[in-house]
Amino acid sequence: MTIFVILLIYKFIKGTFEYEKVTRFELIIIPVYSAIMMVLSLENVRSLTAAGLTIILLILGASIGFLQASKTQIKDTNKLDSHQRPILKVKRN
Repeated sequence: MTIFVILLIYKFIKGTFEYEKVTRFELIIIPVYSAIMMVLSLENVRSLTAAGLTIILLILGASIGFLQASKTQIKDTNKLDSHQRPILKVKRN
């Protein structure tokens, strides 16, 4: 378990020091999956406390995302992938 946590922390910290390739998995699939799971879990609990916590967490998540995205540096590699899309690299700060 400790090794898993260390690898997970390394994965998130690595992007702050070097440019890494942008993937759909990190930018689209994980947030969409998280939002769907949140909505599905709210169907089981119908209380004012759950709704209030959900709204607070949505605001907190959006503000953290805005702060992370505001200092992001993007570098174009001038290369194309197999689907003729430009390959971009991102460095998060």
